[in-house]
Amino acid sequence: MEITIKGVKHGPSWDALQAMVRDMTDDEQATFTRINRRDKGVNYRANGVYDVTIRTKDDDTIQLVLTVA
Repeated sequence: MEITIKGVKHGPSWDALQAMVRDMTDDEQATFTRINRRDKGVNYRANGVYDVTIRTKDDDTIQLVLTVA
C-alpha cells in the first residue's frame, strides 16, 4: 500500500492515519506495529518517507509506504 500526501507542513497524526487505514481496509483491529523514517530522522511528524508495518485482525501484515512532502 502506498499513500502520498503533498503540499503540507507536516504529516498527519499517527492515530488519524491508522484510523484512515482501518477504514480503507475495513479492519477495525488493524494496528501500526512499526514506523521507520527512511532517512533515520527522529521527527516522526516531519515530511519524509516512512515505512510502516500494519498488523491485521487475521494476523497478516500490510506494508505501507507513506510519503509526506
